[in-house]
Amino acid sequence: AREQAAKAAEENARTAAADAETDPKVVTRLLALAQADCDSPPPGAVIKFTHGIATFRGNCGVNADGNTFYAAGALAVVYKKKEHVQATCRGHVERTDLPPVPDAYRTNPSTKHLTGRPVSAIRCLAFEPDVSSRFGACAATGDASGRVAVWDSCTAMTRCALPSSGLHGGGGGVAALCLSDGAGSKGALLATVGGDFDSNPVGLWASPCGDWTDPLLVATAQAGPGRVLLAAWAHVRPKPRHKLGDVEKGVAVLLPIGAEAERAGAYDFVTGGDGGKLDFWTVTSGNLTARKASYAAGVAAEECFVCAVGLPPVAVASAADAEGAAGGKLVLAVGGASGRICLFEGTECARAPKAHVTAISDIRSAKLNAAAQVGVVSCGQDGEVKVWALAPEPGGGEANLALISALDAGSECVPRPLQSSVAAVALDEHFTRLMVVSTSSELMEVVRDSRASLQLLNGHAPVQAAVDTGGTGGGSSGGRASSVTASHPHPTDTDLEATGGADGTIRIWSKSGRCALAVLEVGAPVACIAWARQGRALAVVSSPTGECFFVNVDTATMQLAKNKVVVPAMSPCPKAVEVCTDGSILKATSYLMSAPEKTEVPEAQAEEAAAEEAKNWAAASGEQSVGSLGEGVQAEVLSESVPEPVEVEVAKYYSLTMGNELPGDSVLVSKVFWP
Repeated sequence: AREQAAKAAEENARTAAADAETDPKVVTRLLALAQADCDSPPPGAVIKFTHGIATFRGNCGVNADGNTFYAAGALAVVYKKKEHVQATCRGHVERTDLPPVPDAYRTNPSTKHLTGRPVSAIRCLAFEPDVSSRFGACAATGDASGRVAVWDSCTAMTRCALPSSGLHGGGGGVAALCLSDGAGSKGALLATVGGDFDSNPVGLWASPCGDWTDPLLVATAQAGPGRVLLAAWAHVRPKPRHKLGDVEKGVAVLLPIGAEAERAGAYDFVTGGDGGKLDFWTVTSGNLTARKASYAAGVAAEECFVCAVGLPPVAVASAADAEGAAGGKLVLAVGGASGRICLFEGTECARAPKAHVTAISDIRSAKLNAAAQVGVVSCGQDGEVKVWALAPEPGGGEANLALISALDAGSECVPRPLQSSVAAVALDEHFTRLMVVSTSSELMEVVRDSRASLQLLNGHAPVQAAVDTGGTGGGSSGGRASSVTASHPHPTDTDLEATGGADGTIRIWSKSGRCALAVLEVGAPVACIAWARQGRALAVVSSPTGECFFVNVDTATMQLAKNKVVVPAMSPCPKAVEVCTDGSILKATSYLMSAPEKTEVPEAQAEEAAAEEAKNWAAASGEQSVGSLGEGVQAEVLSESVPEPVEVEVAKYYSLTMGNELPGDSVLVSKVFWP
């Protein structure tokens, strides 16, 4: 039925375009929208709700409806708090539910499907700054396999999938993204950076119609060696600096507009990362050129840049500059791994005040009051979320930061997150609410004035920290897979499900309520779990020691309590456990790789193979005679065939009263284990 609907939508799009005798670009756009309507999971894999949130830098935004959007694994999610429901974008999930694109449209970027590629976790998120405008409702995500999807941040509907074009399809995937604001007019732009450690290819994409159903590649360049960790657009412009010229052969040409394009220190977007690497990119007639950052006297160069945000030039410019006259310099706030915020005017770093004790993980711009005073909101691994006012020094001059307020997410948010470090922060349109993402995969909402907090979502935290602070190796920090290692449905209550994770927590979930009812830290990674005592306890095995202990579960009050250790150690550490109904015996299942015995090839077949091998060797070496080349030795070697190792299931039984291992034949057949 889904295939028939897609074919019907495709045929209707062609018919409508033919009747209207429109440009082929319109056909492409209609076809892309028709196929986006079929962006749903295949039968049997309907996603009702997604718990947890990826913890890479900047993974949070607030759309025009006031709802939160973010990435979780390979899904982009729009969460509606009032209804407690989600919409998911599957632009990074393998698409098997759509018919193939006709050959006539296969070469167009907006309709070319990326097939045959594995599902990869999303590692970077970008969205248009002006969420209130008509063209400010788009977000873009990139994953580790090089796939870039542009989708609607309100409905989660896929707008398009960008082809890699050799830019981000290599082993490094997508390192960073940034979207322009569009300025309420057509001509939105998207910059992508590939994660190739040696070259880091940069691509600039445009949408002539403004809604990203018609992506076109504008320009390409290379950022050079090193690890790229950030990409940010220059600032929210009152006027667009560029217009799209004629589109020829699928490539748009960007043309500068007016004197503002020639303003001193002007640039379009910036990329940066390890080793103080910061490039300011300018688009000139379809070409990308980069300038390096410079530092004023007395300002030390930052070792590693991890996040950035562009600010309007009126924040430090004179009244004449605020009216649009040439002369004002762009302001860029860049967060570093040392905890400093570097303020760039043009391409020169004028100041670098210390903002956080440890690395800064995310930074956003904000309008602090009705007078549109420009501010900066930063968060870091120290767990602090700080609001800064950006203003020139008395008497004019360079911009500086003044601290307005600070929030300690680890101690002030209720309930407290498991980890106090903050991975991302987002603001609503009027800066009345803040969305805070912890490194333990919790999404919290904080009211700016009252500082009241509410935990909206949580999940098992990724094993590794979310914020890269330098180091060796290519690529950037990306969305990491969930650390869920075990799950088990309740034996009597079908609404309850227990999960364990490598983050060392046990969680009890309500399927109907779509929430976690209880969370308990057990102090070690969880290898496997199983319900016991008719659902009144959980048998938990920790990794890597194989220690087994019970967790008492009070389903009435949803209180969890760690009980005594029943088996001190199990070797090897099992992958699954089961407890018999009377609670006396534990069955532990492991999966070991076993090499089967060598099998002998029949002698006649071995001799024939040896003779063939001898012939091939003689032909390659120029020998004419193959009479005495050691057929017997070859036959002896070839007679032994070594198959590939196979996985063997091994079950062991342990007494829960004595804590010792039992012989397999001592387990009574009458013992019944919970499934």
